[in-house]
Amino acid sequence: MDTRTRIAIGFVALAAGLFVAAWFLLGTAEAPEEERPRQGVGRVAKRVELPPAERPLKSARAEAVELPDLESGVKVTSACKYIADWQARNVPDFVILDNLQARSQRFDEGDLACLTASGVSDAILRYAEHSSKTPRLDGGKVKVVQ
Repeated sequence: MDTRTRIAIGFVALAAGLFVAAWFLLGTAEAPEEERPRQGVGRVAKRVELPPAERPLKSARAEAVELPDLESGVKVTSACKYIADWQARNVPDFVILDNLQARSQRFDEGDLACLTASGVSDAILRYAEHSSKTPRLDGGKVKVVQ
């Protein structure tokens, strides 16, 4: 056996010895005690209910949103109903805008009239106006957005 093989065997034996020592030392450590079991971990996640006094109340903006009635002459569209329902449930504007952008939602004049009459927030109205289905002028030419 040459010197190179002896050194290699020595390193392997040293590594095995360190591994066995670490195995015994780490195996004897006690796990820290938990004061209460964790909630919401993995597939057995439990919904944590807030006490009734701490539940968030509806904001004044969410209570003000309601669909227009038939006497106003504004037709309720599906896009308007979808957005007004989310606003009435107190969903934040950025969540609604993210969903509208992900769906590539476009709005026509009826949708804009219904959104305005239902009292949705200004950010959603601005988004609806900027992503309309109506033709726009683009450098002197009419550009139809589909």
